[in-house]
Amino acid sequence: MSSLGFDLAREAAGGKNVDLAKLLGITESAVSQWASVPPDRAIEIEEKTGGKVTRYQIRPDYFGALPPAKPRRSSKRARA
Repeated sequence: MSSLGFDLAREAAGGKNVDLAKLLGITESAVSQWASVPPDRAIEIEEKTGGKVTRYQIRPDYFGALPPAKPRRSSKRARA
C-alpha cells in the first residue's frame, strides 16, 4: 500500500520504485519496504527533484500543509 505522498515522490523521480531508489542512492528493496516516505528522505527528494514535489506534499502529516507563497514585490514604484 502506498500513500499519495509516496506516489507523488515516485512520479517526480521517474514513476517507479527503482527510479526513486536511484535518485536517493538506495536499493529498490529499501523503497518498497516503506509504508510512507521517511521525513528525512522527503526533504532529500524535494532537494534532488528541484522542488518538483515538496516535503509538504510528500508528508503533510509530518511537515504540515504547504505554506502559502510569499507575495511578490513589484519592482516598479507606484505613482501617487
